[in-house]
Amino acid sequence: MEQGIRRQKEHDNKVVVLLSSTDPTLVDTLINCGADLCLSKPVHYQKLAHGLIGQDLAEPEALLQITLAPPSTRQSLRVLAVDDNPANLKLISAMLSEQVSQVETCSNGQEALNLATVNRYDIIFMDIQMPLMDGIQATREIRSQNGPNASTPIVAVTAHAIAGERDRLMHQGMDDYLAKPIDEGILARIIERFAHRPAPTGQIDWSLAVKQAGGKDPLAREMLSLLLQSFDEFAPLLGAALSGELDEQRLYPALHKLHGGTAYCGVPQLQALVAQLEKALLAKQGVDELEPELLELEERMGQVREEAKLYL
Repeated sequence: MEQGIRRQKEHDNKVVVLLSSTDPTLVDTLINCGADLCLSKPVHYQKLAHGLIGQDLAEPEALLQITLAPPSTRQSLRVLAVDDNPANLKLISAMLSEQVSQVETCSNGQEALNLATVNRYDIIFMDIQMPLMDGIQATREIRSQNGPNASTPIVAVTAHAIAGERDRLMHQGMDDYLAKPIDEGILARIIERFAHRPAPTGQIDWSLAVKQAGGKDPLAREMLSLLLQSFDEFAPLLGAALSGELDEQRLYPALHKLHGGTAYCGVPQLQALVAQLEKALLAKQGVDELEPELLELEERMGQVREEAKLYL
């Protein structure tokens, strides 16, 4: 291989070596022989494209449309990183923190399963070989529980360079594959891909909630807590209206206040319903005419309460 590299360099050819080994000594040897880049198999297509193109060839790069998010731009996402190696976990956590608003970490599959049972994440980065429960088993458990992360994108993170490894992981329930050592550009591309998936079908859209809170996750949680407090104030009035003890004129001020609270908590469906009711009350529609909508409001408030447990 070393002779082949030297021959190619004599003709001024670029040499990219694909290896079935992650041995750093072998990589150093090949680089010293003239190889421009060594990549571990299976190779992610974007990493290979960057290796073949080089940073100085802007025109072909434009043709491939490999656009990466600027390092300073952080997505409003909640991400879980799982790895049993403290150094690897610290590295991926640092890289993720530059690109997303909230990063949580744990060191094995069982911990990941425990966290994924009670919290909803936008993306989970899962190491494969770990003690107590490996990444594949943890992914199966998360998928089978029909919990908050049953459909969350799970990205396999592994240093194993075995032929067919990527396809095997995809069949095990993974949504994408990230090879070690982690390429920051490819990581950004994966985050960008999953950041724009369809909005969740529940009442709370957490990505929207964080966006409405200026990208500040703690503030989004505080705003959601305040919304739940407003539910406590509004629920007795809603009950009185449904039982015929409260007319539309006395219900309107409380409904108007509730409408303001729904504007900053990532609850677009609830907000639209409250806006519809507020408009109806302004048009002098009676409470008895609005009973179906008021019952729907009561139901959606309950759904928001349940979903809020995943974030608070």
